[in-house]
Amino acid sequence: MKLFTFFWLCIISIMGFAQTTVDRIIDSTQVWTAANSPYIIDGNTTVQSGVQIVVKPGAIIYSSNGDHQFFVEGEFIAEGKEDSLIVFDNMKMHFRSNSVEFDSSTGKGSRFDFCMFTSDRNNSLDAIRIEQRSMSVTNSTFVDVNNGLYGESGSTKSTIHLSNNTYLGVRTKGNKPVNLFGRNYWLAMTNCYMENIWQIIPGPNALVRGNTFQKVNHSGELVHLLQPREFMFWCNKVVDVRNRVFQISNPDLLSHVSIRDNHFELIPGIMEIRLAQIGDSPGIVVTNNNFIDVTNVNAIRLLGATSSLRIDTLNFRSNYWNTQNTSFIDNTIYDYHDDVDINVVVDYSNVLDEANTSCTSGSTIGASGLSSTHVPTPPDATRVFPNPTNDWVVIKDPERQLEELVVHDLAGKHVWSQEVVSTSTTLDLTNLQTGTYILMLKGRQFHRVERLIVTD
Repeated sequence: MKLFTFFWLCIISIMGFAQTTVDRIIDSTQVWTAANSPYIIDGNTTVQSGVQIVVKPGAIIYSSNGDHQFFVEGEFIAEGKEDSLIVFDNMKMHFRSNSVEFDSSTGKGSRFDFCMFTSDRNNSLDAIRIEQRSMSVTNSTFVDVNNGLYGESGSTKSTIHLSNNTYLGVRTKGNKPVNLFGRNYWLAMTNCYMENIWQIIPGPNALVRGNTFQKVNHSGELVHLLQPREFMFWCNKVVDVRNRVFQISNPDLLSHVSIRDNHFELIPGIMEIRLAQIGDSPGIVVTNNNFIDVTNVNAIRLLGATSSLRIDTLNFRSNYWNTQNTSFIDNTIYDYHDDVDINVVVDYSNVLDEANTSCTSGSTIGASGLSSTHVPTPPDATRVFPNPTNDWVVIKDPERQLEELVVHDLAGKHVWSQEVVSTSTTLDLTNLQTGTYILMLKGRQFHRVERLIVTD
């Protein structure tokens, strides 16, 4: 049995249930609508250069096999609405190096707004992959995808805009909201909410500001930085990290790292810095942060050394440590005082006696208006069985989330609808011909679709 299941964690207005199988070579401009949804991708598909795809609110696009790639060499615009998201299920969107990239000065080019990306591929799917192209993803939700946005290395400067997005690991714990490789990406990630994720790899140039990170599962670090250039981590809220928050590898004289106005809580470790072997100590400033419930000895750990003959200093001044006990703070730091081969000391002077409650700019710490309740949790308690079946099927809904059941054939023809009035509903399928049908489970806060197989 193969279930084709995806969760729509929103109220999506659908006027009908047609079906459009997308050509594998798209050589003409198209507009995709809710009325002609779902759009089925049944193989590797390419939007050719010079072609524009515009996706309207409420449209649904899914791949019949999560291994299929949807290549874009032209322009792809998906702009939903707050009450009518565009759903991408099991989709691997791949923007080639010749695709039309997002232009921040005009707001035009390939982009996603008010979209939802879901996967049942056991966390192996990259929702959006780019070949060194600028991209904008705003007001969107990612559930159980491997990489929300994955950037391949390239030689051209590319800007990534991620704003007001929600990233959730519901059935999986290995999600990376952003994963950028190469020296030429510039990331702006603002006001995003992330829960039950793995880590972020923001690239060497990034502004990560006003986000919430709740429950980080990576055994290493939340933020992985390799030879950073301009990295700013400001006004974020980080709660419940499995190990440490930062891994900073090979910072050098050209590195400027600013970590300020953040709230860190329930974190075993703060950061590990692997120092470069060239030049003097890098420019790393960590100030005006809250460190609550730091549990590890050597929570700040320096490894390696610079080539400087003097003892350099890292600026960790003016932070709140939830204690005035300097012996406790000393025990959280591993530097020159612990290993003379490390010619860098951490200066944590001017310990704050009150926690910081706002950013220097006056804004609040963490994401505003987003939380885990922003997107309802998939109703895992709702079950459909047996499937395949030859006579009847039972829908169990112990939490009474369902309101209506709708059945269509694969041609999009309506077969029947039935109101849900109890926690258990039995559908009599004896009058249906053998074949595959689409069963829509409609609720107040979600829609769920299953492929229902009727046998002899």
